[in-house]
Amino acid sequence: MNQSHSNSTPKIVGSIVIGAVLLIGVYTLLTSNSQSNLTNSVVMQSASTMNGMSSTSNSAVSNASSAAETTQQSTAPATASSSSNTYKDGNYTKSVSYRVPGGGVNQLSVSISLASDSIDSVKATGQYLERESSFYVNSFNSGISNAVKGKKLDSAFVGRVGGASYTSNAFNNIIDSIISDAKI
Repeated sequence: MNQSHSNSTPKIVGSIVIGAVLLIGVYTLLTSNSQSNLTNSVVMQSASTMNGMSSTSNSAVSNASSAAETTQQSTAPATASSSSNTYKDGNYTKSVSYRVPGGGVNQLSVSISLASDSIDSVKATGQYLERESSFYVNSFNSGISNAVKGKKLDSAFVGRVGGASYTSNAFNNIIDSIISDAKI
C-alpha cells in the first residue's frame, strides 16, 4: 500500500497558514503606523499672536521615511475666558502640509471657532496637485463640520472623514496644535 501523503502534511499546511496570517497582521500594523508617521511632521514652524505680542519658534524632528512641513498660525482673542474653561474662546487658524502616496504634498487649512471649550464652527480648505487627492480632500472638507461641530476641543480627533485618512491625520495634528495654543 502506497501512501501519497504523510502524517506531517497537515502540520506543514497548518504552519504555512499560520505564517501567512502573521505576515498579514504585521503588514497591517506597519502600514497603519507609517500612515500616522507621515503626517507627524518633520519640520514644524509655529507663529503665535496673542494680546499684541508675537513669537516664532522652530523645532525639527527627524523621520527617516518622510518629510512634511507644518506652518501654523493662531489668532487668539485679547480677552480671557472664565476660569471654568480649559481653553480660550476665539478663532484659531492652522495650516499643515502632508505627504500622500505617490510622493505628492497636500496642504490643509482649518479655521476653528471655540466657545466654552467646544467647537462652535469649523471650516477646512485644501490644496492638492493630484486628481486622486482632490476626491479625498473635497470629501473631507464636506464632512468635517458634521464630524466635530459641537464637540469639546480635546475630543475632536477624527478617524477617517470622507474616506480621507491622510487628510484626517493632518486635521488631528492641527487639533493638537490648537489645543496647545488655546490652553489657558
